[in-house]
Amino acid sequence: GTIHSLGDGILVAEIQQSSDLTFRIHDWDWVDKNGQPRELHLKEALECIDFECGPVEPVSSGFSPTVDSKTSEFLIDSPYFQVERLSCSNSRTISEENQCRILMVLEGACKIATEATSYSCQTGSTLLLPASCPEVLIESETSDGCQILLTRVV
Repeated sequence: GTIHSLGDGILVAEIQQSSDLTFRIHDWDWVDKNGQPRELHLKEALECIDFECGPVEPVSSGFSPTVDSKTSEFLIDSPYFQVERLSCSNSRTISEENQCRILMVLEGACKIATEATSYSCQTGSTLLLPASCPEVLIESETSDGCQILLTRVV
């Protein structure tokens, strides 16, 4: 495992194998409504930490969407999944046969429509699109356009 923490104003897309585990090694003095702290898991965390990983520099892609364009940028292309950042100033269609996808709105607001229904989405909205939805229309609802994180399982 990799030690990490989050703070105010951070939007995270943590793409990983589902483990349903959280080991807390520090909890920033957080207490519940009864004034009780959450349990810490020091022993378990130490057993899972990858001490060989070393420090990791933040990833910056230099992505800069252009108004009235449909820009795409691959952020991750691994043997297990792909992550792509899409810019949409008006509308764009994503067509992919036999593949489920996860769409997360990074910035702006948009309507995401399939053949069967449509969803109004804001920053942070996340949709799981089954493989039975081969075509998806994204329509920006903000003047600055929107940015979408598209994740595919390979």
